[in-house]
Amino acid sequence: MIVTATTVAEAITAAAEFFDGDTPQRRIGYSRRALAHEWVGARGVSASREVEAELGMTEGPVAVVDGGRAPRVQVIIPARLAPLGAVCHVEGVTETGFTWTPRGGAWTGGGVQRVIGDPLAPINVDIRYRLTTSAGVFVESDPVRRSWDGLSP
Repeated sequence: MIVTATTVAEAITAAAEFFDGDTPQRRIGYSRRALAHEWVGARGVSASREVEAELGMTEGPVAVVDGGRAPRVQVIIPARLAPLGAVCHVEGVTETGFTWTPRGGAWTGGGVQRVIGDPLAPINVDIRYRLTTSAGVFVESDPVRRSWDGLSP
């Protein structure tokens, strides 16, 4: 990415605000709303736009990062993916292949939505959450990043 600005600080700000149509949705506060990103035309060659939308929580697992310093990740599993009696397992996966099971990431489905908080997820790397069940479900969330800039000033 190339950014032009009058100062280094302005260039860093401009780069941090970059998104394209493939950028994952980002939750707005603690609401069910999110900033979603979409291509205006052909994928990868057209402009992109950012729109406010309902947080998509019905098709697959959704991972959202709360605000704050070294925030926790919330993983939302829609009810239809964890049917009654199914043995369910969620694991986090980094881009390097490191995996872990967040607390509460193994359960027997009750046919209801499940929200798992993961305050111990790795920082500053892309993370996906993978759901597998005995009912044959195998799906992953879009990647999220749990950012942390280091020690407090």
